[in-house]
Amino acid sequence: QILIHLPESQQAALNQFTYVDAKRFVTPVRRLGVSGGTAPFFSLQLASVEGRCSGDYWIGKDLSRAMDEVHFYEKVKSLSKHASREMQALYNFMFQYDGILKATEEGVEGGGELELLVLQNMRHGRKSLRLLDIKVGEKTAAANWMGKSRLAALKQALIDEHTNSQ
Repeated sequence: QILIHLPESQQAALNQFTYVDAKRFVTPVRRLGVSGGTAPFFSLQLASVEGRCSGDYWIGKDLSRAMDEVHFYEKVKSLSKHASREMQALYNFMFQYDGILKATEEGVEGGGELELLVLQNMRHGRKSLRLLDIKVGEKTAAANWMGKSRLAALKQALIDEHTNSQ
């Protein structure tokens, strides 16, 4: 178990999100759909090459369906700036988070502005990809959490009962 203590000055900074410059990306952005979860993803295309990053290096995740995640990414982003060698080695196993992008969605008239988590696109530069989604804990669903119905949570609990280690 890793416990992280932040001084109060750094705690206050975590309430402020990192926003990326929208000019870095081609807009409007195209919806990719939902992959197993509830949050839609969006194709992000860099407007120009940035070092080793080009084209679809980043992907957008709808922040309105990922508010529980943004604080985690912001905390890691903040801590990694002053991380020890050991902690940096741990952070290297995570995909990159760049900040939040404000953009409009392709094909949606008057749809307003989206806020997207800008995350490293694991498919960038690959023809195919296999992912392993590891769930931590005894339960993988709870009623009324992120729009999950009571029936859907009960169904998932039955699956968890037969698939999780005891």
